[in-house]
Amino acid sequence: MVNYSGEAFFEFIIYRFNDKEEEQEIILNVRGRSYFMEGKMHGHPDNCFPSEGDTEILSVSSSFGKDYRNLLTSEEEEAILEQIAQEVQDDDSYVDEDFYEEDFFGD
Repeated sequence: MVNYSGEAFFEFIIYRFNDKEEEQEIILNVRGRSYFMEGKMHGHPDNCFPSEGDTEILSVSSSFGKDYRNLLTSEEEEAILEQIAQEVQDDDSYVDEDFYEEDFFGD
């Protein structure tokens, strides 16, 4: 897997029932960040380290400004986290300058 780091901004659609029990589409504006740094599993043990990464939702709001962060179902939250990670991975603008340094892996 390739190292990545960055933020993502995108629209995400959810569905809710209104007071008349009619399903309505709600377009949410999502902002999140994600990173992944591949570990090193070979060489001298002092120079080895596990892979690490994290993805988090920074904000979720409707076009009217209503905060939906705590109103998401667990399935919606999981889908948003996956989309954040994918958007960041697909963004080619990240360059890990440390990766190109000679001593990055301690060899």
